[in-house]
Amino acid sequence: MTSPKHLPLASAALIGVIAALAGLLPWVAAGLQLPLQNLWAAPTLPEDMPFALLPFSQYALPSLFGLLALPGAAVGLALRGRSAPRTRWAAAGGIVLVQAVAIVQTAIVTAGGMRQTGSPTFAADVRSISTAAALYVTAIVVFCAVAAVIGVVALHLAAGTAVPGAAAGLAAGAVAAGFWIRAWTDITGPFSLDPPAVLVWAWQWLPALLVGAILAWSGRRVGAWVGALAILWLAPALLWALLGAVASRVNLGSWGAMLETALITLQGQLVGGLWPVLVAAAIGLLGAVALAFARGARGRSDAPAAGETLEA
Repeated sequence: MTSPKHLPLASAALIGVIAALAGLLPWVAAGLQLPLQNLWAAPTLPEDMPFALLPFSQYALPSLFGLLALPGAAVGLALRGRSAPRTRWAAAGGIVLVQAVAIVQTAIVTAGGMRQTGSPTFAADVRSISTAAALYVTAIVVFCAVAAVIGVVALHLAAGTAVPGAAAGLAAGAVAAGFWIRAWTDITGPFSLDPPAVLVWAWQWLPALLVGAILAWSGRRVGAWVGALAILWLAPALLWALLGAVASRVNLGSWGAMLETALITLQGQLVGGLWPVLVAAAIGLLGAVALAFARGARGRSDAPAAGETLEA
């Protein structure tokens, strides 16, 4: 029987591929049609938009982060303590393969719909579209690449580092999990018109619950607590600030207005984001105490048995 520490590289890569495909489920359920684009070359109905493997839209940045960052953290959790470095790299390779195909395919489709002249090739599309459209496509591609890289980093942290590093990787995954659930209710999601209350509650509070569990597992490791709580507090705030900067068509092109909107959004999110941090810290504290008590009780119950064995 194959030892978990010697998982075949092909199997690890397949796990990565499956995780990346699972990460796309909210978008698959939504129909895989590119969202309407402000810079599209011709007026088009939503149902006539082309097939796309990702929801390229400045309004869907939080969802894109969830779709691309969560698979890596989930695989890292699954492989923790049971994989060699090359196994983790193979799993990461499977994730990157699927996500790279999705990003490139969607970039080509988006650029193609915005082209004005030229042959239907990616290079011609990029040369012929307007500067604003080219900047738009490039910015979303870069954002998707960064989200994918964060997922890969989370995989390696969660699977192969000490508790503080693993807690940071898992906390990033917890944040991504919230946005992945939100992708089901986002403007590009299958439940965008009438989102179930349970999904709305889940994407708002699940990251805090997960980080609380991570903190309980971390015990007294201060570095793990600081890192995980900082990620829970700062990462969503920064993402919402970015969305606030680019979501207004009025502000687009005005860097000053975009920066001002981002800073206002960031300030509000940092204040509001303290509640999930407090909830996570409370859960972590209660969980750590409960785990310590359970370990102590188990140790005391084992002591008499050991004494009886010696007497016998």
